[in-house]
Amino acid sequence: KDDEDDENPDDGTTTSPEDPTSPEGGEPVPPTEEQGDYVLIDEMPKLGEGCYHIGGYQNGVLHLATGGLTSVNHCKTAVFEFSDEGSLVSDADAAVVELEAAEEEDGYYIRFAEDGYLTAKSSGAGKLQFSAERSEYWIFSAHEEGGFVLRQSGDVDVKLIISQNAQSDVLRSISGDEDANAVIFLKINHPE
Repeated sequence: KDDEDDENPDDGTTTSPEDPTSPEGGEPVPPTEEQGDYVLIDEMPKLGEGCYHIGGYQNGVLHLATGGLTSVNHCKTAVFEFSDEGSLVSDADAAVVELEAAEEEDGYYIRFAEDGYLTAKSSGAGKLQFSAERSEYWIFSAHEEGGFVLRQSGDVDVKLIISQNAQSDVLRSISGDEDANAVIFLKINHPE
């Protein structure tokens, strides 16, 4: 009887190889906050303060911000591969961004470690800028396809998107009344 109880604890779980949560076998488990170097954050309940990479998918390809702005004020990006084990592969280095909670619910300041706080100076494309001081934050809401829609707080009606048109500089601003493509975050499990 004791052996039976060890295999079937009172909580209803098992440790059989068919159990996907079992470390002994079964289906692979997607990375959690304790596993892998990075965890895909694309739903509101998973979002919180911390260190991340920011980007999104364009035609099935992951683009992440690498920091800095282009001559037309788009945030520079590069192509990355994100594995099921939670690792990233690229010839480029993704920018580290820190989400800092704002007073408004679902509002976060986005601070690029090397550049400052990301804001937009006016509505429309090519209006991104970095600021040394906190100014406007971004209000997050769920995107219907997964990921987030980010709208800037304050008087400037602007959104942050992953552009379907741009070939490499895909993190950019658009007017607040335009449809926004999803932005995703990869949480960095072990920031340096």
